[in-house]
Amino acid sequence: MNSPLYTNILIVGAGPAGLMLAVCLKRLGIDFKIIDKRIPGQLYGQADGIQPRTIELWESLGIAGELLNRGTRVCRSALFVPDEANKNVQLIADGPNVALPEARYPFEILAPVQLIEGIMRDTLTSQGVIIEQPMEPVSVRVIEKEKSPLIEIRLAPVVNQHGDTDIQEIHNTSETIITAKYVIGCDGARSWVRKAMGIEMKGDETIFEWGVMDFTPVTNLPTFRAKTVIQSPLAPFIGYLPRPNRTARIYTLLGRTGSNIIMKSEEGAETSDLIVKATKVGFLPYTMEYQDISWASIYRVKQMIATQYSAQDCVFLVGDACHVHSPLGGQGANVSMADAYNLGWKLAAVLKGQAEASLLKTYEDERRPIALDLLSLDKEIFKCFDSELHFDGLALGGVYMGNAPFLSGLGITYNSSLIKSGNEDLAPGLKLGYRFPSAEILRHCDWNAVHTHDLIQYDGNFKLILLPGDIQNPEVESALIELLFEMDNSELRGHLKVLRDFKTIFRVPRTASLPAFGHSSWLYENCYVDENEAQELHGIYALADVSPYKGVAVLVRPDGYVCTLMPISTETVSLTKAYFDTL
Repeated sequence: MNSPLYTNILIVGAGPAGLMLAVCLKRLGIDFKIIDKRIPGQLYGQADGIQPRTIELWESLGIAGELLNRGTRVCRSALFVPDEANKNVQLIADGPNVALPEARYPFEILAPVQLIEGIMRDTLTSQGVIIEQPMEPVSVRVIEKEKSPLIEIRLAPVVNQHGDTDIQEIHNTSETIITAKYVIGCDGARSWVRKAMGIEMKGDETIFEWGVMDFTPVTNLPTFRAKTVIQSPLAPFIGYLPRPNRTARIYTLLGRTGSNIIMKSEEGAETSDLIVKATKVGFLPYTMEYQDISWASIYRVKQMIATQYSAQDCVFLVGDACHVHSPLGGQGANVSMADAYNLGWKLAAVLKGQAEASLLKTYEDERRPIALDLLSLDKEIFKCFDSELHFDGLALGGVYMGNAPFLSGLGITYNSSLIKSGNEDLAPGLKLGYRFPSAEILRHCDWNAVHTHDLIQYDGNFKLILLPGDIQNPEVESALIELLFEMDNSELRGHLKVLRDFKTIFRVPRTASLPAFGHSSWLYENCYVDENEAQELHGIYALADVSPYKGVAVLVRPDGYVCTLMPISTETVSLTKAYFDTL
């Protein structure tokens, strides 16, 4: 048996959730190890839809470029319902897939999970991270310490006897012992970590069996490159998604558990044949030929959530390990990666001594309600289906439209001890606990277009964004100069990086002269203006509803969410200190 190894964090599972956490931690300079039960190349699932907010998360980590270039941008969505004769389908709704003005990326990206995982794996590999696989935990125990617990976990390699993806759980005699401060279970719906810590999953299992298939379509369907929902009088629900290289994915409701079609599947009928037979007539009067079928599966939806997201303050669950749901909401890996993004900066802050361990409790406080909301939405979607497999296309479309902010990820709002109320009247358009708005601004010194989200990259630091208003107004200028003087002279400046590394966005034309706040490098890095052709509607001042004569100071968390609002005055320094005293 090998001598024990030590690491700050052991990540169990290298699917989208585990890889996302690893990318976050590596970016923040945190030591970790990551293991996976799968053999290289085996996939956790087939989730392939990336929502607008998830693209923003990837952008903040510097890894969105390849996804944007190689994935399929789904900008259009369509709905077909039965025609008047109830024999064919007709198009009744055709419009933007993401009709949200706050979206920096007004589209979804569809990409194979191989690409999604591959981008993150390549990022980690280029930074020297080794994913140890196939490896799985076989035992775990928490070692009690006076200040903080440690976890001892035994790992063993897994031998794949048959050389395929159905891994036989046969362990070599060689085991590795790892001692870690934190163990993060990102190991899927059948999570070993969750079971080992005695955490239960609560919820329901639906009575319907669904089919999903990837193929190359040959069709005259007019929306063959749009996200399309079809309610046909001749077939069950059809959900059609375009994928890269002119391929597509189709979802359909095959039948109730125990029905004839499901019994045929259990008796060995080809899954793809069942899906083709169930859906082919559903496209009439259009034709659909299914070529180069690459994958097909039948599944039953579970809607479940873990009773808790952590154990003994040192073991945490992320992604499918703590919540499972249907793919009908298009969430898939999105919620899982958002879990990891939320937890990553908090782990880093605690390990670097920037925050108390109690900060980690806010992970469950913030992310579990999101999962509960998702399960509620999932059930609302299922109400559009009756016991005979019929569904109401208009009702389903209404559910999607009514929940678009949540489904896109852009409407996610946190409510925890990290969100401090007060001064909301200074920026009625800024929601506390909501992501900092997406808007285009100009760097004042050279008029280069910059995005507000470029100012709040994922580096583990809180950001202080000053929106002082119209600096050409003497009162506005005076208030800002007093604040900057207080920040520069405060004894807190050396301890609170946020008081040194802040950004200022003025509400003035690009040609306006700015007072001499500092040397040229400070002006280059810190001064921006809200001035573009559409600023009256989509500029940051308009979105936040900030008066150009009062202004507001916005404290933004490392994950890009607004945590508190303050006035443009010397009071901002004391309020900032008070906030950080609570961490």
